[in-house]
Amino acid sequence: MRDLAEKFKAAFQAVGDYCLFTVEACISIFRRPPHIKDLIEQMDAIGVQSLVILITTGLFGGMALSLFLEAEMALFGSKAYAGRALAVAAVRELGPIISGLMLAGRVGSRIASELGSMRVTQQIDSIEGLGQDPQQKLVTPRLLGLMLMTPPCTMVTNLMILLGGFLVSTVAPGTFWFEARKAFVPMHLAGGLIKPFVFGFIIATISCFMGLRASQGVRGVGMASANAVVVSSVVIFLANYIIGFIVLDWLGV
Repeated sequence: MRDLAEKFKAAFQAVGDYCLFTVEACISIFRRPPHIKDLIEQMDAIGVQSLVILITTGLFGGMALSLFLEAEMALFGSKAYAGRALAVAAVRELGPIISGLMLAGRVGSRIASELGSMRVTQQIDSIEGLGQDPQQKLVTPRLLGLMLMTPPCTMVTNLMILLGGFLVSTVAPGTFWFEARKAFVPMHLAGGLIKPFVFGFIIATISCFMGLRASQGVRGVGMASANAVVVSSVVIFLANYIIGFIVLDWLGV
């Protein structure tokens, strides 16, 4: 029982430390903006180098969902509306979730392992010793990079989902795209545009936090990388529900 209480205490302390770290990271964006070179490097590593996995997952995800939607909607004689259903699902839910999880796995683990390696090898202490701010040099570029690149990555995923659905669809091409374009209206785009910013923020702050807290050498770096992916994924699903609840129930869209 005492061990369980200690674990809960450590968990609450970690949550508090993460909240303080997040506040400092947000303040640092305005007080100490990153160097343009560091920001561009992170945007390239986050967005451009993630295109292959986003295109692949989006394409096959759209193909699988399209087959399911058409089979179910055919039972009610509404097969012609499969394109619209697929587009709404992609814009509001599937696109942001797929992009968030893929970036958490690829980018989040990389950030945590990079910063964790720098922590255990005392490179971060060296940066502080040279009079530089680790927050500006290491955290801010990654935070801004993810927040800026997650929305474009989500748009690419949405496009691939629609393309994948179109490739396997048995609906007439004109009908498919005519119905699909009806999903791109403000009421559907609201949640789809908010989620990528939030997911990028979640991935960046959790990954940086886990990496900077790494210890115990190589084993600690591996644990930090794994924890960054797992925690980011869980929080993404939680944030997805909260945003969906606010957009659908409170805003009525």
